[in-house]
Amino acid sequence: MGFNKLHSKIGNMDKKHLSAILVLVSVFLLTFCGKGEKTGISADEAVYERVEKGEVTKEEAEGYILPELTPTAQVLIRACDNFEREYPDDDRMPKVLTKEGETYFFFKHYDSALVAYMEVYDRFPDSEQYVTACENIAKIYFERGEYGESEKWYAITKEAARNFNKEELVARADSMEKASAFKKAEVIVGEEELAMTTGQPGEIEGEGEKPVKVIPADVREKFIKQAEEFLELADRSKGEELGKRSLGKAAEAYEKVEEWEKAAEVYLKFAKDYPEDEKTMNAWFTAGERYEQAEKWQRAAEIYYKIYNLYPYEQFPDTEEGNVKKSLVIESLYRAGINYEKIENWDKVVECMKEYGNTPSKDAEKLVKAAYKVAIAYENMNRHSDAIEAYKTCVGVYKFASEHGFDVTEVSDLPAKSLLAISQDLYEEYDAIDFHLPEKAMQASFNKKLELAQKLNSYYEGMMNYNIPEFTTAAMYMTGKVYEEFADTWRDSERPSFPNFHQEAQYVAILLDNTVPFFEKTVNYYDQVIAYARREGIENEWVEKAENKLLESLFKWAEISEECAKAYEKAITPPGMTTDEVIDYQTKLGDYLDEFFIKKDQYDQMAETLYKKVGEVADSYGLESEWVYKSKERLIKLRPAMYAAGMDYTGKNVVTDWGWKVTTSPPSDWNIPPTDPFNWVADNWDSVSKGMIREKDKLKIVGFKGLSGAMFVWDKATIDMPPPSPIYIVKRLTLHKKPKPHYIYISACESYTLYVNGNIVGQDDKWKTVENYDITPYLMVGDNIIGIEARSDEKDKYWVKAEIVEEGAIETYRAPEPQHEMEATHYEEEYGEFGEEGMGEETLKEEGVEMEGEPETGVETETATENNSGESSTEGGQ
Repeated sequence: MGFNKLHSKIGNMDKKHLSAILVLVSVFLLTFCGKGEKTGISADEAVYERVEKGEVTKEEAEGYILPELTPTAQVLIRACDNFEREYPDDDRMPKVLTKEGETYFFFKHYDSALVAYMEVYDRFPDSEQYVTACENIAKIYFERGEYGESEKWYAITKEAARNFNKEELVARADSMEKASAFKKAEVIVGEEELAMTTGQPGEIEGEGEKPVKVIPADVREKFIKQAEEFLELADRSKGEELGKRSLGKAAEAYEKVEEWEKAAEVYLKFAKDYPEDEKTMNAWFTAGERYEQAEKWQRAAEIYYKIYNLYPYEQFPDTEEGNVKKSLVIESLYRAGINYEKIENWDKVVECMKEYGNTPSKDAEKLVKAAYKVAIAYENMNRHSDAIEAYKTCVGVYKFASEHGFDVTEVSDLPAKSLLAISQDLYEEYDAIDFHLPEKAMQASFNKKLELAQKLNSYYEGMMNYNIPEFTTAAMYMTGKVYEEFADTWRDSERPSFPNFHQEAQYVAILLDNTVPFFEKTVNYYDQVIAYARREGIENEWVEKAENKLLESLFKWAEISEECAKAYEKAITPPGMTTDEVIDYQTKLGDYLDEFFIKKDQYDQMAETLYKKVGEVADSYGLESEWVYKSKERLIKLRPAMYAAGMDYTGKNVVTDWGWKVTTSPPSDWNIPPTDPFNWVADNWDSVSKGMIREKDKLKIVGFKGLSGAMFVWDKATIDMPPPSPIYIVKRLTLHKKPKPHYIYISACESYTLYVNGNIVGQDDKWKTVENYDITPYLMVGDNIIGIEARSDEKDKYWVKAEIVEEGAIETYRAPEPQHEMEATHYEEEYGEFGEEGMGEETLKEEGVEMEGEPETGVETETATENNSGESSTEGGQ
């Protein structure tokens, strides 16, 4: 009891004194709350009186006094203690013990209070205070946070209360028993364990990797145990508020350790146990979210779809709370579609997303997404025509939303993708149209192709208006492709038979005139793609395609120009005729002969310019392509004499790769003018090699910046036997004016000596590097000889690579800013007015070739020919 050591000394009081104490106890029982009152003698005074009388020592007295208790309470405790000692079997003992316990409990002396109550529990089970003692024992354990013991003692209290027919106490004990169980489950996990978990559930929708946080196994087990205890309590408290709270806590515990599927099952249990609760709809929805996090897409989709069917959104009033619930139901339908998409249940995707589009959803971005997802679902169901309609819906929804002030910028890629899909479908129809005779059928095909071209370009212009780099490049590329296809269709159109060559030449010229405007636009748009990509730092498939297509289009343009020149050449000198027949034929042509010569030269020059432009554009953009090499081959065939001589006939570039000659037995003055190396007697290896060095050695050569067109003059792989060493390589360079700065880039395996007009300019044996020399001081007007003496001891690596470059020869090739040429007429028919005012003012004319307001192109070529009246002709559709 805390005072036992004093019992023997204090217990010498006589019965008269004890009776007084009992009276005092009774008074205190009635006036217990009077703290600090001086009714009668205080406990401290009584003790110190005995110290003065020598009945107890000072140390013993200090151990007896409890400073936390008021003087009144101390007297009461002392009185109770003495009563218990003197009258242990008194009928009033349970009451005295209970009051003693209550006094200790009030002042939080729980251990002492427990002793008093336990004595009542052990000794007086039939007393009226028995039930009170049990309840107070439970309270003490609850206050001390010993919830397991508290739960046990409330169960004992509940049973005792039943025995004494105290129903109110039974209910209270039952409630506190469950509260103890709740607290017991709560404290399974401490603050330290909580800090180790991932925290609140993350976002359901969105991209990117989830943060990984490793949870120790023992911590995980604690959360699992906590969840299980809450679930057990939820079953015991079913139908009560505590049951709901317990389910919430169980779900939260599972979420902390990312047991998403188990958490989802708890939310479903809530919905089942409390179907009419106001939180039940949220429980259904959260269950769907947790199944999503568990990647149980099928189950998530079913849950979301069930919400939509269980709670028709029309039933909710147009109030703040009603609108929240309505939005949740509509969102559930969208989520159902998302999850059906993940399991590729395309029928359900279409059903959910189309229905979502018919709801009063205020989420404009999701409405755009829903329309797009319907299109994708139809594509996967091979219902292409339905997909096209859905793509159109996506564009229309986006347009409506943006016009009515909704922020849909985050999904602007979807209508752009939709337009691309619509246009690709239309492009196939466009591409399939060819021009066939008779003329009436050709005109009909032309008109149809022109109509589709206008329609396509309206889509591409619409794509550009979204200002998304990927789709801007796609739109510009596809616009170029539309023009290219039109040009190709003209070029490959069916041709009639002609009675003579000059009529055939005139027809080919008409074809060229028809294709030129389209080629110009083709080149312009492909060039815009590359220029835009370089400026914005973009790399994608459209840019890569445009880089190749730009060079290919220039090549095809040059090719048909060359074909036109050859047609006029045949018109001038028909093949198969004798010399006399040719003379007679040309005499009959009269003035037409001069015209044919002029046209041949015009088209010949156009072809030459365009073939050169392929290389210039490639150098400008740093491109490597087969079209560069094909163009050089065509140039050689077109101008063989000039290329063989290496003459500077362009005033711009000095082409060197095919103008070198090789020998092993040169004359003594082989490296100075007026040597004519092109009169050397060729042996079996004097032809210029068009092969390259072995790949592994090629990778070792550095220093040729922007000279991707240079080729190795000689390579062992092209001959049957290795040459002797040294070999002598020369080139004649003819300059018709004061030389501009010229440089030569050279490397050889293994060493070389470089001569210009007999002067040694440089020597090197570092074959893995490229040296460049300024040869300007050694050049003169007229013929110049560039000579190289090359030596090698390794016959399998015997090669020389050299290129002469004139300063400023390679021009910078850049295109203007993107311009739009097609009116969006078709777009307006389907979706309403589109784009900003003033956009797309220019159109293809009825003939399809005469373009007003032509965008400036970086490709400078002569594209028009003179007709019989001497006027420039660019009309097509003839």
